[in-house]
Amino acid sequence: MFCDYYRIEKEGLWENENNILLRKESDEVIAERHLMTKEKLQSEIQNCKEILLKERDKRISPGLDDKHLTSWNALMIKGYADAYNAFGNQEYLGAGIKCADFIWERIRSNDGSLHHNYKNGKASINGYLEDYSFMIEALIALYQNTFDENYLHKAKELMDYVILHFHDKESGMFFFTSDIDKPLIARKMEIHDNVIPASNSSLAMGLYLLGIYFENKEFKAIAKQMLNNIKKNMNGYPGGYSNWAILMTYMIEPFYEVVITGKDTHAIRQKLNNYYIPNKIIAGSIIDSSMPLLKGRFNEVETLIYVCVNNTCKLPVKTVAEALRIMGFPNS
Repeated sequence: MFCDYYRIEKEGLWENENNILLRKESDEVIAERHLMTKEKLQSEIQNCKEILLKERDKRISPGLDDKHLTSWNALMIKGYADAYNAFGNQEYLGAGIKCADFIWERIRSNDGSLHHNYKNGKASINGYLEDYSFMIEALIALYQNTFDENYLHKAKELMDYVILHFHDKESGMFFFTSDIDKPLIARKMEIHDNVIPASNSSLAMGLYLLGIYFENKEFKAIAKQMLNNIKKNMNGYPGGYSNWAILMTYMIEPFYEVVITGKDTHAIRQKLNNYYIPNKIIAGSIIDSSMPLLKGRFNEVETLIYVCVNNTCKLPVKTVAEALRIMGFPNS
């Protein structure tokens, strides 16, 4: 009965004529074939599993990789932020915030640097460029979810550190390792996007977005130089420059800076996120703010939406539909 349940056959269905446990039919079908109730079948299968588990416990367990990598967790934070935008699930946002706070409090050093690894209550290994670039993007994403300006300031802190310790002024690109690490035969640069974005393309994205938020011309100039360095290679191997290509569209196509101010700011943000508008960043505040995109735009009486391109803004509007029409969604 157990072999029937998991399709274990005399001629193995896997490598070297071995079997693995496979399910194909429902409990009801198998129970009927063996002339027993569904509950009796499930009880017998559970007994069989307990026998097998006792045998398995006699084997040496596989090694457990229980370290925490800053870069991978930062990617997860960004994923949670994107999922929150799409589904509005508060648990996703909460998980992203909790992880970001942990990294900032436990994996970041007093000198502003990040560690790459955390295990058994201890942070170790000086951070690589990907730790910073992915974390910067994650913090920017959390800002756009919450409008908590602390996330932007933290992202800028990390960016300032990266420019100081990773930037190669000669090439305009960034090394994968910091200048405070032990010298290597050669300091490599990660350029090609793969299963995850290259640390240089991720950092260029962060530079460009922070350049807009803080009206920082240096950040924008570095991002543009980085893109110019690799754009000649993009036609020959587009798949290896996909994240770079996204940045290029931001620079050569209209890229909207959507600013929301007033008491209903968060409600407007949630409505706006119901639409897929990849060529935009969003800023907002329910109080007066000194941030460049927000300065002088707060109105205590009504909630206003500004749609801007390159710091040039249309007259403010009051509804998402009006803002969408400005951004090219005429039927919204």
